Formats: sequence, C-alpha cells, structure tokens
Amino acid sequence: FGSVAGQVAASVGAAFGGLSAVGFTQWAIGLAAETSKINAQFTALIGNASQAEQLLQQIKDIGRTSVIDNQSLAGAARTFMAAGMSIDELVPTIRALTIAGLDNREAFQGMAMQFAKIISQGKVQGDELAILTEWGWNPLNQIIAKTGETMAEARKRVEQGGVTAREVSQALQDFAGANSKMAGAAAAASQTLSGQYQALQKDVQALATAFGQRVEPAALATVEALRSMVEMVSGVDSRAAIAAAQ
Repeated sequence: FGSVAGQVAASVGAAFGGLSAVGFTQWAIGLAAETSKINAQFTALIGNASQAEQLLQQIKDIGRTSVIDNQSLAGAARTFMAAGMSIDELVPTIRALTIAGLDNREAFQGMAMQFAKIISQGKVQGDELAILTEWGWNPLNQIIAKTGETMAEARKRVEQGGVTAREVSQALQDFAGANSKMAGAAAAASQTLSGQYQALQKDVQALATAFGQRVEPAALATVEALRSMVEMVSGVDSRAAIAAAQ
C-alpha cells in the first residue's frame, strides 16, 4: 500500500499546484484532521452522536449532486448551528445555498457567511443584503413578491430592522429551493468548464482526505513519540541545569 500511496500522492501533487509527495501528504493529513474536528464539533453541538452522524450523511448526500466539497458544506452547517439555526433547517438551507450560488464554492461560502450573520442577528441588515446581492441574490425580490411592498418600502424596513431572518430563509427557499428555476440553472452551471474543474478539485480533495485518514494514525503515533522524546530530553536538561546550579 505504501508504494502505491506514495505514487498517488506524487502524481496528484504534481498535477495540482506542484505539490511534492510530502506536501500532498501534509495537505491530506490536514484535511483528515479537519474532518475529524468537524465530526467532533457536530456531536458536541447536537449532543447526540447518532444524530450527528445522520446529519453528516445528509450533507454528504448533497455533496454527491454538487461540485462543492464536503468540508465546505459541513463547515457551513457547523457555522449555522453555532448561529442558532435549528437542525431541521440545516439541510434545506445548505442545499438551497448551493443552488443560489450556482454550485460555485466561493459563492456558496460567501453567501453562507452572510446567512449565518442574519440567523445570529434574527434580522437582515444593509451590509449582509449588499453582499448577498453581489453574489447574485437579493432576498428582497422574493419578499416583496409575497408582501406586495415596493422595493423602497422593503429597504426602509431593512433600515428599521424589520426584515426577519425567517423572511430571508423563506425567500431563499422561494429563490433556490429544490423545485425552483434556479435549480436547473445550477445544474447547467456545474457542466461548464469552471464547474467541471471545481468538480475535479472536489474529487482530488476527497481522494486526499481518504488518503489522510489512512495515514493519520501513523502520523499521530509519530508525533506522540517525538513529543515524548522532547519531553524526556527537556527533563534531562532541566535536571542537569539544576545540578549545575547547585
């Protein structure tokens, strides 16, 4: 296995960013460590290991039909939970944001960050609205379609803190829910050169994560052995220094 793994690491590393086999391995171990960290945080936030595992599986299911990597999807879910979003809302929100961002990782991450702020505040403010609009979605369009307000009236309500997180969440589902027009647009975008390149990057990251999970135990054992050695040497040096001082 070691020989084949080394060849894979060297080949993939050379193809993506000129990483050496060592550089690729370090990256892979970092991805594996981040995955373990996310799993632990999900369990801590939910308070139930079985429910955390089910949620992570649902997020992975989204990843099967999206070019956005699982770490980004799970990272957004973790941020949403910390902001106060209910577990039931997580999967529909994440799926809709992948669609709203036309299945683009950078757009997804940017919109998710603003959405978490809205959830935490309980309302949308001008800054979040402006950034979401830059990423291609203005929730006020869906809101005024339901309320009958003018855009000016809706913006005034934003200034007064009157547009709630609940309204924005519903606007997201109206704009980019599973049966929305945007769902088809996102699927088409994923087939472009940019979309396919992101899909390739995602596949490489998944390969690297799996590789990192295979070598992580050995790396951890090596680090622990080195720490023990350093502590032992430090202890000897400390005793020697005390003896010399006496």
